[in-house]
Amino acid sequence: MIKFLTKNPFWIVQIIGWFVSGFFVASVNKAGANVQALFFLFGSIFIVGIFTTSLLRAYFKKFVSMDKVGFKQIALILLGTFLATICWFLLNYCFGYLVGFLMDSVELKLKKTLLKAPNIGFLIFVLNWFLIIIWTVLYYGIKMLMDYNRSRIDRLRLRDKIKQEQLNILKGHINPEFMFTSLNNIKGLMLEDVSDSRNKLTQLAELLRYSLTKNNINTVLLEEEIVYVHNFIELVFIENKTASTIECHLEEATKKLEIPPMLLLNMIELATKHGVLLHTIKGEIFIHSERRENQLFLTVTHSGASSPKSQRKVLEKSIQQRLKLLYKEEAHFSRTFKEGNTILELVLPIIEEKNTEV
Repeated sequence: MIKFLTKNPFWIVQIIGWFVSGFFVASVNKAGANVQALFFLFGSIFIVGIFTTSLLRAYFKKFVSMDKVGFKQIALILLGTFLATICWFLLNYCFGYLVGFLMDSVELKLKKTLLKAPNIGFLIFVLNWFLIIIWTVLYYGIKMLMDYNRSRIDRLRLRDKIKQEQLNILKGHINPEFMFTSLNNIKGLMLEDVSDSRNKLTQLAELLRYSLTKNNINTVLLEEEIVYVHNFIELVFIENKTASTIECHLEEATKKLEIPPMLLLNMIELATKHGVLLHTIKGEIFIHSERRENQLFLTVTHSGASSPKSQRKVLEKSIQQRLKLLYKEEAHFSRTFKEGNTILELVLPIIEEKNTEV
């Protein structure tokens, strides 16, 4: 019953509204009437009111469409309220007549005074019509409010769905060129070291699996992402293991913090493919994480300047768009060049909740 009323606010308004109306009429006429008379008067107002306005609601649903308000709709609404008033008036009269017939003791102040006034029936009819019109205004007001709230929720759901689709598009995936190059390098490595080539093939498979399985997850632990960062770096430098030195320093307090998957990998791709691999001299890459109050700072520093190519700009723009969708203005990504080194910095708000799938 409670669940039904929760999902049907119309009946809640009906019951409360007609209960108050019946109680008010009974209170006004309590002088000169016994308890039984007041009870039947209250019952007539309550039951007939709910029945009449329920019929009016069914009439509105069938004949009146508010998608486009015009003269026809207004005329149909007025006609419906007029017919409902007649129905309400006649049912109350019949109900009162039946009660009076069954109970000779029913004597109300209303019967003794108001009914003696001229044109009292017409005045009561007009008053009832006015009340029915007020009910209609409230009905459509509540209905419009509910429709607006429902459409707002639908819009929010649609916006979240679009946002998630955009995130899925922007999420970093293994670059096909990187896959092709890694497979060729592993093929060449097989002629030199079969055991190492198997390890590299396993790392490539794990990296591909990570890229695919994390597509429907918005956050992963930093310590989980860093494992695949190391795999990525080893695959990048298969041909020349001494082409660059890698240092990684993660604060212990940051390892259990959550970051978007593949985001740190994107930064490493910027530091390798669009950074140290472009230079003939030996490069250096330094990865650092630090927590400052409610923010996580991830820094990837590599020697030399970044590539001026458009692919690097596209990847950086993708990172920035993804951060904006996830954190709005609370996170940012930047690239600066200082003292011969390029500094890629990522600032994220702290999220210490468990991973949730979308």
